[in-house]
Amino acid sequence: MKEKDYYTLFVDLCLKRCLTDDYGDKSKVRQHNRSMNKLLKLQKEMEEKDCSEILDKLLIHDDDRVKLSAGTFAVDFPSHREKSIIAINDVAKKSKDKMLSFDAYMVLGVKGLREEAQKLDSLEKDN
Repeated sequence: MKEKDYYTLFVDLCLKRCLTDDYGDKSKVRQHNRSMNKLLKLQKEMEEKDCSEILDKLLIHDDDRVKLSAGTFAVDFPSHREKSIIAINDVAKKSKDKMLSFDAYMVLGVKGLREEAQKLDSLEKDN
């Protein structure tokens, strides 16, 4: 049996996430919702596997949708907490899409990570 390509599946589902301008198109919103449900199932599967290397790649992906989804997923893994916070904060501060930026900011708040994100941000600036 062929092993799943978790990286490609994760990226493909994330790229169907709506950007600010997409919310006016009901078909894109439906596709977004279906993809996010599939992404949640994929993440549950990935939790049972050792996907450390895949998460490392996803957290530095060029697309903010992928980076935010990977960061939100991986932030609860001690091995990826710091990298995830940096990725989420990067989207919150630098994304050109207002909705993604807002989503990232809210993730930091809901998970109680804003203070930690600020500390990591200042450490990065010092280096």
